[in-house]
Amino acid sequence: MERSSMIWMVDYLLNSAWQTPLVLLVALIAARFVARLSPAALHRTWVTALALATVLPACRIDAWPGIAWWHAATIAGGRVQVTILPGAAAAGSLRLSPVMMAVWFMLYAAITCYFAGRIVWGLWKTEMLRRNASASPLSEPLRQRWEALCARFGVTHAALCVSSTVLGPAAVGSRTVLLPSEFIGTVPARDLDAALAHELAHVQRSDFVKNAAYAVLMLPVAYHPCAWLLQKGVAESRETVCDALAAEALDGRRCYARSLLRLAMAIPAGLRGGAPGAVGIFDTNTLERRVGIMMDQGKRLSGGSRLAAVTAVLLLTAGAVVSMVSTHLTVRAADNPPGRPHMLHVKADIMAENLETKVMPKYPEEAKANHNIVNGTCTLGLIVNEKGLPTEIHVVKSLRQDYDKSALAAVRQWRWKPFLLNGDPIAVETTVDVVYHIDQ
Repeated sequence: MERSSMIWMVDYLLNSAWQTPLVLLVALIAARFVARLSPAALHRTWVTALALATVLPACRIDAWPGIAWWHAATIAGGRVQVTILPGAAAAGSLRLSPVMMAVWFMLYAAITCYFAGRIVWGLWKTEMLRRNASASPLSEPLRQRWEALCARFGVTHAALCVSSTVLGPAAVGSRTVLLPSEFIGTVPARDLDAALAHELAHVQRSDFVKNAAYAVLMLPVAYHPCAWLLQKGVAESRETVCDALAAEALDGRRCYARSLLRLAMAIPAGLRGGAPGAVGIFDTNTLERRVGIMMDQGKRLSGGSRLAAVTAVLLLTAGAVVSMVSTHLTVRAADNPPGRPHMLHVKADIMAENLETKVMPKYPEEAKANHNIVNGTCTLGLIVNEKGLPTEIHVVKSLRQDYDKSALAAVRQWRWKPFLLNGDPIAVETTVDVVYHIDQ
């Protein structure tokens, strides 16, 4: 893997380590606001939080708009523009040796592969469970109730099967509902209908596929315990959504809640979990909370209170997102030779205030002659020594080899005022963006 890719991965790892707990905190606060709106709103909140925990560590914005200094020179009907853009601040930069970065990268990759393997193993076990299950012999009354529930949920071609392996009602795959062996004969009809309705709600919502997608989405942050809590929030809120759908399809919230409690008493606590990858009625150990949420559904917010809650959640989320991506931690390779101390990295816009002499780069003559001109940016890294002279200039982001040479030749002629620290001139690191743009 290229070194830049390794740096990016370590950068993502470090940012996710501190951003994931903040996303969890925001999700917990937001869940308080939306819990009284609807189970679906609560579930969307947790799913959004899981997505943000995965995406935010890869994002970065500048909290304060930088000032771009530029100068243009007309060349063959076009112009070359040198833009000095904000770089990474010294406070937001972490230097790691290549060996340390390689160790962190390999450890992170190993953990991620482990969780990816767990997903594959769970899906394979679930598929084997579905294949080994047998169709349940349905009595005429049960068959009619099953078909009526399928019609009520708009589910077609659903199969009701029994298995000696599954330990609780579960939805497996896109169209299969599994029940433990002898479950049909020992559970009262009303409670059996509650279990079937709950699992058909999972089938209607395609929760089996969604759960697999959420697990894949979470892979980059799967190492983090706070990500596990986010996933738990997604699972718990998913069950409340299915509870609401099942209660609506049956005799109402109170009757459905009683059936849930009776089922919980009938199935021992240690046997309520479903198969790996399956979604079952007792996949989460939050029965009391689910019943409480179900009973509170009649006390939903409305009107101004609902609008205020939604507005508060949006403002809270927007503020948290902006603050987190604005304080993105940047990883840099510690390439200084042995014996030389780490230099201060100064933002490019600050160094631009000390810039005294600028020489504009020229488009490569061969590129102009062959009409092989491209527009783009070449980013250079350099050290400005105590006298304000550029040294150790190197390409950070290449545009094209001939353009890189042109940019290097120009920046070698730039001159800065010495950068002062406590009144003394020091050598500092900085970056320069050379933007090539020609009007076609």
